[in-house]
Amino acid sequence: MSGPLDGIRIIDWTIWQQGPVATQMLADLGAEVIKIEERERGDPGRGITAVAGSATVKSGRNYYFEANNKHKKSIALNLKQPEAREIVHRLARHSDVFVQNFRKGVAQRLGLGYADLCALNPRIIYASASGYGPEGPDSGEPSFDYLGQARSGIMNAVGSGSTAPTYVYGGIADQMGAIMLAYGVLAALFARERTGVGQEVDASHLGSDDGAAGTQRGRANDHGQGISAQHARERLQSAVEPLSMRRRQMGSRWRCCSPTATGRIFARLSASLN
Repeated sequence: MSGPLDGIRIIDWTIWQQGPVATQMLADLGAEVIKIEERERGDPGRGITAVAGSATVKSGRNYYFEANNKHKKSIALNLKQPEAREIVHRLARHSDVFVQNFRKGVAQRLGLGYADLCALNPRIIYASASGYGPEGPDSGEPSFDYLGQARSGIMNAVGSGSTAPTYVYGGIADQMGAIMLAYGVLAALFARERTGVGQEVDASHLGSDDGAAGTQRGRANDHGQGISAQHARERLQSAVEPLSMRRRQMGSRWRCCSPTATGRIFARLSASLN
């Protein structure tokens, strides 16, 4: 499909959700995305048959894989073989972006690290999706969406009626990591227009979800208090003019209001309810 990234070629060596969603978003903007998959099994996302107990496959089609990989071309390679790696090198010479989300050191051991590809194409942008970033004691640790939500504090920022951590279904850590990685790639493409050279970009589960916590994270950092949905609800309940309210109606329906923190709008809402 056409879009603002027409003419941009992306090599997509990613699996599961965080990396594939980032490249899928760039494909939505018109980029040509060539997905590299392992020859025997392919992206393990192809084998996901249920998410949260709900089937993902209907009439032989897997919505989990297809939603994360639409608009892409595909090539199957055994990257343990030098001939396969040479194919990737040839593609890299004529591509704009290389995206990977394997554990730290895997790409380098196969000759597919940033230094390797930059030597072939100084204009290439090398994007990595990770769990905990490229540096630090946990930079080489594996991560899945659940761990990203847990360690970032997102699980403590949502939920109701309990102080127990609450998982956000749909893969919010993967999705936020993908959005931030695509955001970084777009910024790097713009920078390349000015400088003529590529660069490395990285987005992690932890960093992306930490940012997604928004004002809860700011409060934790500035006031030295942990992220807690329970504390947030208590503050809302005691607010003179709350930002949000909800009330259960008959049956399973709820009424939610967000009058914003302005006296004029809240006064009109109060009058209409009375």
